[in-house]
Amino acid sequence: MPGLEMVPAASVVHRVRMQEIDSPDDWIREVADRLLAIIPGPPRVYLRDTPAALSAALRRAGFAARSESGMVLSGPSARPGTPVSFRPVQSDSDWNDKLQLHMDCPTGPDGYTVPPHEWVRLERLKSETGGMRAFLVERHGVVVGAAALMRQGSILRLKNLVVARRFRRRAVATATVHLAGGLAAAEGRALGLFGIGGSVGEAAYRSAGLETVVSQTEWTRTHNAERT
Repeated sequence: MPGLEMVPAASVVHRVRMQEIDSPDDWIREVADRLLAIIPGPPRVYLRDTPAALSAALRRAGFAARSESGMVLSGPSARPGTPVSFRPVQSDSDWNDKLQLHMDCPTGPDGYTVPPHEWVRLERLKSETGGMRAFLVERHGVVVGAAALMRQGSILRLKNLVVARRFRRRAVATATVHLAGGLAAAEGRALGLFGIGGSVGEAAYRSAGLETVVSQTEWTRTHNAERT
C-alpha cells in the first residue's frame, strides 16, 4: 500500500503452493525481490506447513517465525459481566478518536510496534476500499478499545482488537467477542479470528469460548539475510 511501506501488515504473501517450490532459497529471493519492487517494507509470509528445508532457508534469509491460531466460536460465547457496544468509525472525528486510542498503546493489534498514525491510516484505507468495517468499542459511552469486522464467506472475522491500557483485565475482550458473536449469528455466520500463539489475547479468546481449528506460521523478515 503506497505510503505505508514500513508497516509489515501492508506487505504479505498468502496461499503459497508448496508443491511449486523447487529451491527454497530461490523462491524466497524471488518473493522478496517482487515485493521490494513494489514497496520497500519488511515482507511477511503466511504458511500452513513449513517443510524443514524451507524453514531453514527462511531463517537464513532473515525471517523469524511466529505461530498463529485460527479460532472459531463453536457455541455460545462467555457472557461478560458488563457488555460493550460498537461505534462505527466513519467521520474524521471518529478516526481521530481511534488515533488517540492507538497512541496510548505501545504495540499494534498485530503485536508489532507500528507508528499509530500509520496503523490508523492502513485501517482507514481498508475500510474505505470496502470489505472491512472499523469500530470503536465502548462501555457506558467511554471508548475502551477498537476492533474491525470482515465478512469472509461463512465467517464473520473479528480483526485488529485492541484494548485501551487502562481498561485491560476488565473483560473487554470477552465482551467484544460476545458482541461480535451475536452479530455473526444474526447473519447466519460463525465468528472467526486469528490469535497470536501463546499470547494474552489467545488465552482471552479461549476463555470467551473460541476453539482452534487451524494453525499457521507467520514469517516476518526482521533482519538482513545471512552472507554466504
